[in-house]
Amino acid sequence: LARVARRHGARLLAHPRNLGPAAARNTALREAETAYVAFCDSDVIPEPGWLAGLLAHFGDPAVALVAPRIVALPPAVPRPLDRYEQVRSPLDMGSREGPVVPVSMLSYVPSATIVVRRSAVGAGFAPGMRVGEDVDLCMRLHEAGWRLRYVPSVRVAHRHRTDLRRWLAQRAGYGTGAADLSLRHPGRVPPLYAAPWSLAACALLLRGRPAPAVTALALTAMTAVKVARRMPDADHPQRAGALLSLAALRGTAEQLLRCATRHHWPIAVAAAAVSRRARYTLATAALAEGLVDHYRSRTPLDPLTYTAIRRLDDLAYGWGVWQGALRRRTAAPLLPRLALPVRGGAGKRPWEPRPLTPTSHQPATATVETW
Repeated sequence: LARVARRHGARLLAHPRNLGPAAARNTALREAETAYVAFCDSDVIPEPGWLAGLLAHFGDPAVALVAPRIVALPPAVPRPLDRYEQVRSPLDMGSREGPVVPVSMLSYVPSATIVVRRSAVGAGFAPGMRVGEDVDLCMRLHEAGWRLRYVPSVRVAHRHRTDLRRWLAQRAGYGTGAADLSLRHPGRVPPLYAAPWSLAACALLLRGRPAPAVTALALTAMTAVKVARRMPDADHPQRAGALLSLAALRGTAEQLLRCATRHHWPIAVAAAAVSRRARYTLATAALAEGLVDHYRSRTPLDPLTYTAIRRLDDLAYGWGVWQGALRRRTAAPLLPRLALPVRGGAGKRPWEPRPLTPTSHQPATATVETW
């Protein structure tokens, strides 16, 4: 590293002992004198033109952070884990461009490669966090009123871990960060976020009987009518209401499947040990969720291999979540959040964004989502 730094005229700053990625980035941030600072991990290979493509977005004075898409560096001889990482790496946020907003489909971006506005990030990352420091930074910037953008047209390559033991340890390590994030940002990283009516409808459908199923359909129909009334200017309000309500029901069902196989799998396994119905439901959920995701991923892996790796991914991450929860003595990362209607103007974003300060590392009060 020192030799490469000298060859390119860069200054290498080294800590006497490993303080974690957040502390390392903060050390460099304190030394930076430019208006914008790029963070790029040592196992990332940027494509030509990557920096200009990200800097262009800072023409908007409210933008504090811009991130590229992080794709897998193709291996010489791909193995099953390599193929899985190419489509399901936690660093790859997908092909859709958009704003980064907590409790949404794009709730954060990984800090393996980002560019930030120096005046916005203040002291930078939370130095006490070894995992999830990028999620925390994104949430604090959003709460301070800044805009964050994800630009998948700009790509960098990353050498993913594909040794099974190290891969499982990495996934479990990611899970341990959920406890700290849940305490710092209450309600911002729930394992499940859904409306009460959709949870009730899913619970009724799981009964597998005609009467509960009819009740679930009635709940969905009532919701569709309410949604249609809120969009009178739509070309077909009734159709839009029905489609949105069915989409919400499907989304809740998928979240429940993920909870059973990811965050809450110890509870699901315990229930399966004493209940035949729970065993059947868990086995069906584990297989169905994997096969559906295999179809969506368009991976060359065969369905069973993909599903098996996905279940290992979930088991490792869920184990990490429980480890972190026990270590911090909190159930926060395991608690679902209900999507309740909000009235009034509380929680609106301030007109002017503000720079982060050391005090903003403390847990923040919940604000209102607008997605």
